[in-house]
Amino acid sequence: MWYLKMNDFTILHLSDLHINQTDGRLSLLMQNLLIDIEKEMQLVDNIIIVVTGDLVHKGNYSYKESVISFFRKLYKITKGKVKDIYIVPGNHDKTRNAVDAKMLEEYESCILNNEFYQKYWKYILLGFEEYQNLIKEIYSIFVPENEKKKKKRERNEWITKKFKDDTYGVSITELNDKRICFLLLNTAWSCLGDKDERKLRFGKFQLDTIKQEYEKNKGDKGYDLVIALAHHPLNWLTGEEETMVQENLLSNYELNCNIYISGHIHNRDVINWQSTRHSLTTLVSGLGWPDEEDKDKQHPYAHTYSGYTFNLDINSIDVYVRSTNDNSIFDPDFRIYTKRKESQSNKIVMPIDSNKTQAFLNLGTVIGRSSKSYYITEEVIELIRMCMGIFSKFQRETYATLNLIKRDFLKQLDKDASYYKVEKYFFEGQERSDELLKFIGEQEESVNRSYVSYLQNICCKLENLLEEGMKSRQINSIENEAKQRIPWETVRVHFRYYNVSDDSYEQLCLAESKIWSGYKMEPLKWGQLLEEAYKAKHALVASINKKYCEESNKKNAGRVNTVYKWSDFLTYIPDFKENNYKEYKGYMGELSKERPWISFGITVYNEQSRKILYILDYLNIGQIISDCLKEFIYYIPVDMEKFVDTKMKERW
Repeated sequence: MWYLKMNDFTILHLSDLHINQTDGRLSLLMQNLLIDIEKEMQLVDNIIIVVTGDLVHKGNYSYKESVISFFRKLYKITKGKVKDIYIVPGNHDKTRNAVDAKMLEEYESCILNNEFYQKYWKYILLGFEEYQNLIKEIYSIFVPENEKKKKKRERNEWITKKFKDDTYGVSITELNDKRICFLLLNTAWSCLGDKDERKLRFGKFQLDTIKQEYEKNKGDKGYDLVIALAHHPLNWLTGEEETMVQENLLSNYELNCNIYISGHIHNRDVINWQSTRHSLTTLVSGLGWPDEEDKDKQHPYAHTYSGYTFNLDINSIDVYVRSTNDNSIFDPDFRIYTKRKESQSNKIVMPIDSNKTQAFLNLGTVIGRSSKSYYITEEVIELIRMCMGIFSKFQRETYATLNLIKRDFLKQLDKDASYYKVEKYFFEGQERSDELLKFIGEQEESVNRSYVSYLQNICCKLENLLEEGMKSRQINSIENEAKQRIPWETVRVHFRYYNVSDDSYEQLCLAESKIWSGYKMEPLKWGQLLEEAYKAKHALVASINKKYCEESNKKNAGRVNTVYKWSDFLTYIPDFKENNYKEYKGYMGELSKERPWISFGITVYNEQSRKILYILDYLNIGQIISDCLKEFIYYIPVDMEKFVDTKMKERW
């Protein structure tokens, strides 16, 4: 059901009605169609009706009263909601005559653009005379309520303005603060019979008129959306004419069209055309043949109509398709909803302008390399949702942990004046002072113990949350699980510290679990991905930056104990000013070495699990870790050099 009131407007797309009843009667199909529209449009506020041709069946206007009856009933069930209505002609709306073929011959022989229009177009219009009279009556039904209150002359002005003397042109619908431009195209004028595919003409004269009206109506305000309405899909035109029309629709400097709505083929479809600068979405729908005719003939498609809800501010369209079942009752068309989420919501969601969208995530790479693109899928969206939940919980729990650590820190102090100052600073918002920070810094043993506890807690919490999330998703197959001796959802979260004498990084903290009990990470030499992450100042995933992980990959491939063979890892250098070791040399004190004191990493052990690292990279897990460490150091300043020196001594 199309019920989201926040959306800008909904187009109710009807096509190929092929009404073939007389005296105002409606077929069972038409009655069911009206019933379904009434149900589906209950909660829709702003409706624009578009009818892309074939109001009557086989050009027979003895069915006119039934067409009028249908639209009167349609008006009744949508009263107060319809903001505008547009109709373009179909091949069945044209009254055929003996000179049609001759007119096409003349079209082909005319060299000058306007020659055919000036000499012969009036004869073409004779075939649409009854159609024009019919749509004028239909438009009069849908006169807006505010116009109906006006005098007859003023009311007729709206109908006259709405009605095109010709069978094509440009009209504008202003809805709230949006200006929607409708290009009304006549693709049916050159129809001759049942074999028109790839033979239809459009006419440069028609295109030129539309372009002139487009520019005239554009004014200073411009358009928020441009929609073309036609009976035939573009590929029913001759190759040359299709190219001409398509080039103008796709051009940002010509018609700048966003949407092309058509019928005729009695099917439903969504087609995207795209150039490097512009995109065009084609939406096709159609009721098709009358139920009462050709009962013995096998028709390949059900009767179909559609609704398109436009959300201009967020650049999206919700496409709803309704088709008949064997009982001629309309249901969601599950044939077009090929994806699980589409079937669940009974709609297809797509961008209005795909050039304004980014269908991929940019992943971090080393300096000087272009970013890697990770295309968005349903799985990616699920992973993002999962990781956002993890981040939220992780930050809450880490904040709570910091408060506990602050209380434990206080317990180790004598309850003197300094104790109460620190307490007020920790929990009552007392301002920082040099005296206070100096006092906290003097508690070196307590500071170091608190810092290690905090880092360890970060590792454990993040690891547990990631493993819980991955377990809930069941992202790998039984086959992969069988091959993996270590549980597939396993992750390893750790911090390393800098060994100055060996220019390497050694294990500082590792999440405590059964798998890692007694496990000791090997020292990691400075260089490769670690160094690049320091330079880049953002997280780097090994599989995205393979060139800079050659040593790590070689060592991993040669592991005898395959239990601990990893699949991928993420490296990050926490970004806070205290995390910086520097060496100087020479008389001038030139900087000779620069390293981070600690590093952070996440390792996964299953091929499928590396997708988690991509999402963590994109969502900037590094910044979250840095913020956590900054929060700690704000309250409990850590002398990183003394801290690392203490850890080195403990090592021995």
